[in-house]
Amino acid sequence: MDTQLAMAVLNEALEKYPHPEIFNTDQGRATDSICIERFWRSAKRERIYLNAYQSIGDLITDMDDYIASKIPSNLKLQKTNERVPRKYKIKPEKEGPS
Repeated sequence: MDTQLAMAVLNEALEKYPHPEIFNTDQGRATDSICIERFWRSAKRERIYLNAYQSIGDLITDMDDYIASKIPSNLKLQKTNERVPRKYKIKPEKEGPS
């Protein structure tokens, strides 16, 4: 898709529909994408492909451990008010009946 066509479609959509609250151009820095791609490639090779998980919960627990092993314990993030990431652990949803 060329730029002119993409811009024409975008402008037409914005004329017909209300302006969105969030506008995602999907344009991140190339170095961000490289880091994320390398991380997941390593995670798959080092953990996911080597284990036969019995449940999603097992996979989530193992990935939590893997991620924790890769994050320095003193790392602080600006968007979390300088708190370490481990304090923001995502709780998995309850699994449905098997």
